[in-house]
Amino acid sequence: MRIRRVVLDVDKAFAQPSLSDIAAAIDRVRGVEGFNISVEEVDQETVGTLINVEGDNI
Repeated sequence: MRIRRVVLDVDKAFAQPSLSDIAAAIDRVRGVEGFNISVEEVDQETVGTLINVEGDNI
């Protein structure tokens, strides 16, 4: 079975890793053709993000 889309609901620490670090790591994954990172909510310690990753056979 080929996976074409993955949706991740991620709560990350406010300071590290940065969103650009996460984006760079996703971009290096073989098979990823595109992705979107949306910030859903922010509080004092965490950032709630929704990450959509698309590609053939990821």
